[in-house]
Amino acid sequence: MGDVASRKNGGISEPTENDSILNNGNENSRPSHHQESGNVEDERPQGCWGAIAGAFYALLGGLSLGATDIFVVIGVEGGMSPFQQLLVKSIVIVIVIVPLMMYHSVNLLKVKRKDIILNILKGTFEAGNTLCFNYSLVLIGVGDATAIAVGCIPILASLLACLFLSEKCKVIDVIITIINLTGILLVSRPEFIFGTTAEHGEYDSLGYVLSIAAAVLLSLGALFTKMMSDGTSLLLILLFNGICGIVVTAPTVYFFSTMPLLAAFQSNPKNVGFLTGMVACFLLYIYSFNKALQLETAAKVTLLFNMNVFTGFLADTFLFGNTPTNLELIGAALILFSSLLAFLAAFWANRQKIEDVEKN
Repeated sequence: MGDVASRKNGGISEPTENDSILNNGNENSRPSHHQESGNVEDERPQGCWGAIAGAFYALLGGLSLGATDIFVVIGVEGGMSPFQQLLVKSIVIVIVIVPLMMYHSVNLLKVKRKDIILNILKGTFEAGNTLCFNYSLVLIGVGDATAIAVGCIPILASLLACLFLSEKCKVIDVIITIINLTGILLVSRPEFIFGTTAEHGEYDSLGYVLSIAAAVLLSLGALFTKMMSDGTSLLLILLFNGICGIVVTAPTVYFFSTMPLLAAFQSNPKNVGFLTGMVACFLLYIYSFNKALQLETAAKVTLLFNMNVFTGFLADTFLFGNTPTNLELIGAALILFSSLLAFLAAFWANRQKIEDVEKN
């Protein structure tokens, strides 16, 4: 992985860097059949279609994460702790990804040391992000937790990308971020801004800290993805997410869990269905989010990713029967509008790059 020219080695042709399927930032790629150095058999969209695909996966990741959060809250009410839920999700990821890696001949021994380290850091940080955010949901409620965590992610991700990846922050990106954050605040209506008559809990401060920590950890995870070598397999990234999730949660579940999962299922059989839905949505989220990061800039991905707030708004309205206020409707419209602007900005940037290449 990294040789400029392919060479025959034991009858197996090794891919060049341009043969990479899931490149981080390259515009051209072509498929090969059995790639051994961490590459997956797939064809990356080119040109403007790359912007469309990147935006689609970012939106899909946000929507599926929003659905995951709904199942998480239901699961906690049913007796399953966030640690237990993350452990199950991580185990399922490993079970699903390992056969796919074998089928696509992804060779872990040929992965660069730098990419191994970045994957371990990314997997560990994102496991921490999941736990921090899930516990903040329990401590301060969906509105406050979502407004703080989801609102901070685009700002932090853009800042990190500018500092470490030299991604440019344009005026349009700032405008889109402001519109997006305004929509999030109107939909979530966090207590620390809008106020409420509800009593403050003993652990409110901890909940706020965990929300900010979740945003920092996910932003760093996105940065590590963008720093990986061109051609790093998406399956490899997902595998390390699962392994790191198991390593982080298994000891805690074993030593500190107050109710075993089996007991939670026996006391409430519906937990099996909720857990199945949560795992399915989480798998879709983790695939879509990382795929989007390989196709588009971190700033635009995190902006489009905030559609998870819109998912929560829809669930609150149609599943739980809560009538939305005028402010919430305006906020939802602003989130959709900012997502449309982010997509158009990504599409236009890709089109300009193509025109510049054609001129030269």
